[in-house]
Amino acid sequence: MVKPTIIVIGYNRPKSLNRLLTSLNEMEVEEKDINLYISLDKAKNDDVGNNECVNVANDFEWKLGNKIVDIKSSNYGLKNHVLYCGDLTEKFENVIVLEDDIVVSKYMYKYACSLLEFYKDDANIAGFSLYSFPRNFNNLKKFNPLNNGTDCYFMKIACSWGQMWTKKQWNDFYKWYLQNEKIDFNKEDTLEVIKGWGNKSWLKYYMLYLVKNNKYYTFPYESFTTNFSDVGVHCESVNNNYQANMIYDKKNDFYFEKFNKSSVI
Repeated sequence: MVKPTIIVIGYNRPKSLNRLLTSLNEMEVEEKDINLYISLDKAKNDDVGNNECVNVANDFEWKLGNKIVDIKSSNYGLKNHVLYCGDLTEKFENVIVLEDDIVVSKYMYKYACSLLEFYKDDANIAGFSLYSFPRNFNNLKKFNPLNNGTDCYFMKIACSWGQMWTKKQWNDFYKWYLQNEKIDFNKEDTLEVIKGWGNKSWLKYYMLYLVKNNKYYTFPYESFTTNFSDVGVHCESVNNNYQANMIYDKKNDFYFEKFNKSSVI
């Protein structure tokens, strides 16, 4: 079985970080040899909250394998921090990346491993979402994709609320990113909401990369993560617009279809 490394991105939200780490410890897994890599950005100033994050990470007892705590010596900012963590595919091959305002289902890792085994070599797929959108983020209206009886469907949309990348998926994106870092989004044929995300967003680049290269993310019908939208760099106030119903019933077997056979794209 392919075992992706779990990477947790933390900054200045110790309560959020502790909540995520606690949910990870409660996952049901087949074998307890999973790498957990906690990557903490350095505060711009001497911030008490960020110091508490360091304590949370160091004190956390990871029950499912090996824990690595990486405390940055300078402030990366969210975009560069995510890009740094994506580059960890060079070391770990396959990675699950979770920002600190996420919580995971008990069956997240089982689903991720099954998904990876099935689609890891599919050139149509540029990433795997572990989150299921309950709303269309463009207009906040309820979103219900057609259900074809499988455990995922495909969208030309990236996701930042629980995602997984292979080394090749990330390298292909990052090569494109380096060539298009200075691109003018206002001149691109993409959603207006994405154009307004600002220069601190890594996600808008991944969104445009999918469109430009005709690639897709897989999305689960039932969510394996949920987003608390805690106050942070990109969130000025708490809201529950993107709280997703996570899968609760025990599920050991997942069913997928090849991309070219899927009826829901």
